[in-house]
Order: sequence, then structure tokens, then C-alpha cells
Amino acid sequence: MKFLLVISSFLLISLSGQSQWTTYTTSSSDLPDNSVQDIAIDSSNVLWVATQQGLGKFDGTNWTVYVDTNSGIPVLSYNTCYSVFVDKDEFVWLGMDDGYLVKFDQDTTWVDYTTEWFGEVYAINQDADGIIWVGHSNGLKSFDGTTWTDHVNDIHSAFVEVIEFDQHKNVWCGTKDGLAKRDSNGVWTSYDGNNSGITSNDWVEALHRGLRDSLWVGTRGGACHFDTDTTWKIYTSSNSGLWEDEIRGLDVAADSTVWAANDGASIAKFKAGIWTKINLPFNFSFADEILIDHNGVKWVATQSGLAKYEDGGPGPMLFLPTVISTSLDVSSITRLGIFPNPSKGKFSISNEKPIQLNLMDNTGRLLFSSQLAAFAELDLHLSVGLYHIEAVSEDGMSYRSKLVIQ
Repeated sequence: MKFLLVISSFLLISLSGQSQWTTYTTSSSDLPDNSVQDIAIDSSNVLWVATQQGLGKFDGTNWTVYVDTNSGIPVLSYNTCYSVFVDKDEFVWLGMDDGYLVKFDQDTTWVDYTTEWFGEVYAINQDADGIIWVGHSNGLKSFDGTTWTDHVNDIHSAFVEVIEFDQHKNVWCGTKDGLAKRDSNGVWTSYDGNNSGITSNDWVEALHRGLRDSLWVGTRGGACHFDTDTTWKIYTSSNSGLWEDEIRGLDVAADSTVWAANDGASIAKFKAGIWTKINLPFNFSFADEILIDHNGVKWVATQSGLAKYEDGGPGPMLFLPTVISTSLDVSSITRLGIFPNPSKGKFSISNEKPIQLNLMDNTGRLLFSSQLAAFAELDLHLSVGLYHIEAVSEDGMSYRSKLVIQ
């Protein structure tokens, strides 16, 4: 039985008593503007929200709003924020209108990189080596902490809307003219409707890495699953459960469920080979982005405000950079090793071969799933408690163990 329940200033929708929407608008919260362009999450599960009227920070209870009058946001950006990203050092990067780009230390210091000149900044991401990549309406740039490198003459399209990476250090860029890949040697490959599974409408608006280093591609003509080699699987409104073809945002949960911002008045999830439509709350439309936080909550950026969807699902699938040991002879390891155990938070995983690692809490809820090297050091920001680890090696052997976080 479906029912609608209105409480205080939030709109809540519960489906069969299991799933629930909560909405945040300018009239019901301190959200800076109802036109939400992008969202990011930091290691403390704090949400950063880019809007057309400034940057919002939401800790689950309180909002902090940053605009040009109380922060380092440039006045001539008119507070129009298109992209937000939190890097591995917890700096918040904000991309804005007319090429403005700033970095915020979450305290008082703002660094302005606008002198590098960008077009409208639509994409910010960081690779495993710590390099910041910025996609904008006039091309692509990268920053190693000291020097900016312009890639506009290398990439086939001057309009870059989304950036993703894989374990082979390939850089994937979604553009208005298709998909572009830069390999670790700096060689570029282009994919469009002529040489790939991307539809004739080549505009790529969303990218997300999937299992076994595959790539999910969101376009204006549907969703594509690419094994990054030769095989493409195409999902559209005519051959699947997708309600609309334009995919503007993607995220993947730890249980490998794919979540999509499906442009119109819905989001969609892909599980066990089936797409399922989930309607946005009443009076909410145009889903631009979707993000899964550490607690498994789905946050949806829309043109009507910010929406939160709680369905009890797991957190995001994490693809953490791994640290390969230079002193440990991994060929001598004959079983799965977890150390230290108990741990204060950081711990190491060792095995003879690379593994698929699944980590569950004491209720069996999947919290983390990733492919790891034979030896990896991890810090998953786990709370104190008992956890269960399952590791599956490439030869199909399975190992199980307990992990205690003190």
C-alpha cells in the first residue's frame, strides 16, 4: 500500500513502509537555490551542493551557505556553480560560470585558479596519482599541484562534461561529441556512434566505473555498459525499463546496483539485469545528478531542489587506490591475511593474487566492494564494531574472515 505523508517542512514519501523521500528546497531549508547542479560527499559524509546561487554544505542537520559576500567565491561568477568535488585531502573544488575555479580547505582559505581561464567548469575529478582533471566548455586541463596542462589539442571535442578513471590509469571523458579515452601513455582514442555502442545522439553526460573495470556511460540516447574492450550493451526506453533515454547522472552501489538520474521526473536503478523506474517526489523534476553517500542514502540533484531517497541499500562501490608493498614477498602468502586485526581503522589485506573484496557489517549489509591488488592498505573510515570480510580470488577460491575495528 502506497501512502503520502507530509511532516513539517519536508515532503516524505514512503513506499510499502521501506523507501522514503525527503526533499530540501529554499522554502523548507537553507538550500542556496532550488536549481541544484552537482553534489559531492566528503569522508565525514558531509554533503556539498553546487547550485545556481552558491555552494551549500549540509551535515545532515545544519546548512552552511557560501556565496561571494562571505567566501572566496569570485564576485563575477555571480555564484553560479556547476560542479563540486572533494579531493583526497578533503579540499573542496568548485567549478563555476565564465571559467571560475576555486579550491576551499573547509576552513578559511580559498585558492582561485581562474587566471588559467576555463570555459564553464562542468567536471572535476582526481586520478590515483593525485592529479586534478578539469573538464569545461572549452576543453580539458590537468593540474599536478604545481603546473596546469592543457589537453584541448589532444581531445576530439572541446566540450567536456564528465571525467572518470579506471585501474589502468586511463582517463575517460564524456563530451558532447562522444567518449574519449587517454591511456597511461598519453594516447587518445575516441568513441562515437560510428565505432561504438554509443547511440547516434553522441552527447555523453555521465560516466561511472563498474565491476571488473567496466564503464557505465550515460548519454542523451540511453545508458551503455562497456567492458572497455569491444563489448557494448545498450539500454533505452524502447528495449528496457528505462522511462526516459537521457541519463544525466550515474552512481554504483557496493552490491553493484546501478543508479541513474533519468532527466525527467524519475530516477532509475539497474539490478539483476532489470531497470526499475522510481518517481521523484511530487513537484520535483529534471534529475541532473545522483550520488550514494556512505550510509547508502541516494541524493538527487534536481531543478526543483535536493531530494534524498532512503531504501536501506548499501553505500557506494569504492575503487580505492591500492598501495603495493615493496618489502612483502606476496608469493609466499598461502591464505588471506588481514592485519592489524583488531584495527584502529587502517588495515592491510594480503593474498597470493588480486582479489574481489566484499566487506559487510555484523548484520550482513554490504558496505564495500572492490577489486584489490595482492597487497593493499585500506582506510574505509569504519565505525567501531565487528565486520565480515569475503575475498574471492581470480581462480574462484573464496576466503572469509572477521575484522574488528576498535
